[in-house]
Amino acid sequence: MCISGKGGGKAFESLRRLDNGQVEVSFVEGDTAEFDFVVGADGAFSKVRPYLANVDVEYNGISMVELNVEDAYNQYPDLATFNKNGKMMAFGDHKAILGQVNGDGRIKVYISYQMDYEEFEKFKENVLSSIFSAMKEMESGKGIAMEEIVAEMEEKYNIGN
Repeated sequence: MCISGKGGGKAFESLRRLDNGQVEVSFVEGDTAEFDFVVGADGAFSKVRPYLANVDVEYNGISMVELNVEDAYNQYPDLATFNKNGKMMAFGDHKAILGQVNGDGRIKVYISYQMDYEEFEKFKENVLSSIFSAMKEMESGKGIAMEEIVAEMEEKYNIGN
């Protein structure tokens, strides 16, 4: 996790509340910094949350993978045409895919699916190639050009060779 502002790109280790109302954040690099407030925006497996709230994370049965398709209009014109100028969504069989065109020419792709907690724990341990395989299987025959995109991404990242 990175902290921006006075801390500037440091990896979070811990925090403590000071008597003066500020918060002292300790970084993995060994230094500390004081802040007026801290925002824990480091995701579902937050390292900051336990210091700010007495809440446990509860898996709700839905998982999501986020991908960026860079330079989509030049590299993947069929996908860009399919996505048009905004968002594309498809839902079914406890799965969903959403493509969102960004102003910089990339398409942010979100793939969500339902799986139980044990499957989720195994999934977290998988590597990029397993994610690509799951994407291919999920979208196979659905009329979405994910197979071609994944094949190109596998080639780009030298997966499965």
